[in-house]
Amino acid sequence: MAITATRIDDYFTRYAATLTNFDAGAWAKLWAEPGVVVDDAASMVAESREALVQGLSMSFPLHKRLGFAAAGHEVLDITLVTEKLALVHVRFVFRDVEGARLSEITSYYLLRDNGFGLQTAVCIETDAAEKTRELATARGVELPGCAAGTRGLAPDRCEVLVMARHYRHFAPVGGIQTRRSAAPPRAPRAYDATRPGAAASAPISAH
Repeated sequence: MAITATRIDDYFTRYAATLTNFDAGAWAKLWAEPGVVVDDAASMVAESREALVQGLSMSFPLHKRLGFAAAGHEVLDITLVTEKLALVHVRFVFRDVEGARLSEITSYYLLRDNGFGLQTAVCIETDAAEKTRELATARGVELPGCAAGTRGLAPDRCEVLVMARHYRHFAPVGGIQTRRSAAPPRAPRAYDATRPGAAASAPISAH
């Protein structure tokens, strides 16, 4: 089946619904294994669906403190890379219980048609951390780890992905791995680009 705009819109409708319902299990099924998140600072890998579920579930308390009650989406652009891959620019809008707009983020999703449906192989963040910090400041909510200098976290991202970057060496955190040292280990699964000379050696494709 060809990747069409209708299929992509349906996919993100279901994706947003999992965030509205705080359903980490359904959300994780929309991701390929491993799931990869990339931003200006780092590449982060969740090796399994269980790790994705754990990570998103850990973020729910923060999302509720920020007032998230519903998520919606708008597909901004679609690039068909191959017959099985599509790069989608999408905006997510988050609202409170009264329907008031709280925040929005835009990201790029590399979707793969695995034969049984579309799944996210890679998500490229653009403004997620910035928008989350802005909302947290406006609502007087302290983000996990901010006192120690960590970054904010998007409403639909696993807190542990960003918090794992605190670790000085390549280390697993709930199945999600990252590395900050400039010298890569033998078989790196993620790297941090915040330090000059960091090797871009992490795989960014899901199988």
